[in-house]
Amino acid sequence: FSDLMESYNLNISMGGERKRPTNYTDVKDGLFRDAKDFDDAVWAEDTDKGFHIIVAIADVAHYIKEGGKLDVEAQHRGNSTYFPDRVVPMLPERLSNDLCSLRPHEDRPVLAVHMWINQHGTLTKHKFVRAVIHSHARLTYNQVQQAFDGNPDETAKPVLKSTLLPLKAAYKALLKARASRGAVDLDLPEVQILTDKDGNIETFETRQRFDSHKLIEEMMILANVATATALETKGAECLYRVHPAPDGKKLDTLKAVMKSYNVKVGDMGSNPTPKAFQALSNRVREHGSSTILMRTLLQSQQQARYDKDNIGHFGLALQRYAHFTSPIRRYSDLVVHRSLVKNLNLVGDGALKTPESKLSGIAEHISYTERRSQMAEWEARDRLTTRYFGEFIGKEFKATVMSVTKFGMFVAIEDGVAEGLLPVRMMGDDHYMFNPKRQTLTGKHTKKRYSVGSTLPVILIEANQLEGKLTFAPVGYQETSGKNKRPHHRRRHPGTRRQKGRKKN
Repeated sequence: FSDLMESYNLNISMGGERKRPTNYTDVKDGLFRDAKDFDDAVWAEDTDKGFHIIVAIADVAHYIKEGGKLDVEAQHRGNSTYFPDRVVPMLPERLSNDLCSLRPHEDRPVLAVHMWINQHGTLTKHKFVRAVIHSHARLTYNQVQQAFDGNPDETAKPVLKSTLLPLKAAYKALLKARASRGAVDLDLPEVQILTDKDGNIETFETRQRFDSHKLIEEMMILANVATATALETKGAECLYRVHPAPDGKKLDTLKAVMKSYNVKVGDMGSNPTPKAFQALSNRVREHGSSTILMRTLLQSQQQARYDKDNIGHFGLALQRYAHFTSPIRRYSDLVVHRSLVKNLNLVGDGALKTPESKLSGIAEHISYTERRSQMAEWEARDRLTTRYFGEFIGKEFKATVMSVTKFGMFVAIEDGVAEGLLPVRMMGDDHYMFNPKRQTLTGKHTKKRYSVGSTLPVILIEANQLEGKLTFAPVGYQETSGKNKRPHHRRRHPGTRRQKGRKKN
């Protein structure tokens, strides 16, 4: 966490102080709270054979010279990191929130890709260009969704017919292609922490996901596919975004949990296909415990990473995929932009100079910095949440079991707002035995069994703010344990649960 908070030793003001992100806006104004950067723009039109789509991305390679101080520091950081109350950016704010922000009615240099898809959402051709754009409107997800729902505001109305409706039609075609190839859709509800100006939690709210969110995601995925295709066709340098298939151990756990819920796993052998996972996710979505089971599906997936060698992206069911759409906050995208400039002979400077022999080292480093940022974001969230719930020691909650281990159960309270450990040593009504194959804890005498998705009443007995850990006990623990008083744990929990949120593409 501390090394993420280092400041640049440069004569450029950097973010990272205690403050809200510059683009944080109040939800009462109907604006999307957490668009991370305004570095992309989209446009579409109908054609006789399908759709013509343009995705334009801020031309960061135009500003950041390879090997310069900014570039060296950006590579060191690897990516931006987003905390509930602040941002640690990869690039100076002067760039990320000004020069590389695609503000409406202002000229901005971009690297853009023209893409043509047919009615089935298949990419038929593409073309990359460097350009200057002059955007007509900056629209939030809420504004776009309201326009789709028939209630465009004054900003969205002028571009509704010319751009928004063609974008929506193109998105529907891309959904067909997504379903056809078998991309796994693990759309889990995500809880946001909203803080006050002092960094204290004001409230929690579940993030709503609209078609407007998914539309942008599909446009970005299409641009990433076009990028990887263009570079691979040229035999050019590329940092692919790869995602291996699940391993045997994860598959065994997945099958055990699904079996306990009477969910038919289907064609899930030792080498499952994305379509097999897609079919399973569709069955899970109709189940009464869909949130729990979707999370189990998520946990069965491997972690995506960067690599100079292409092995494909299992989760998206894509043969080639490379991050192109956010060079402001990911160094991988900046490398890819430079390779496009070099290998497609695009006008202007900024062509890649790094030899291919060094790409493996860069890929390994930025995969590490991504995991580091993810851990730091989770730890900051855990500490804030623990501080908030520290006022509720002794309170009873309804808990849902999220995962089971030999030393206890990780449980969630308040519809997933917070999670903590219920140690097996505090389950004093019996001696509980762990079944790793079935992922259960079963009482030796009572035969009471706990598994993923089980619910039980618990009390919060400790909130360790330093470590960001909540500890729970079953209701009645004090009475059943007799001589035991409320424990004061000083040891770290013997395990962690690190499967929050949605895995990154």
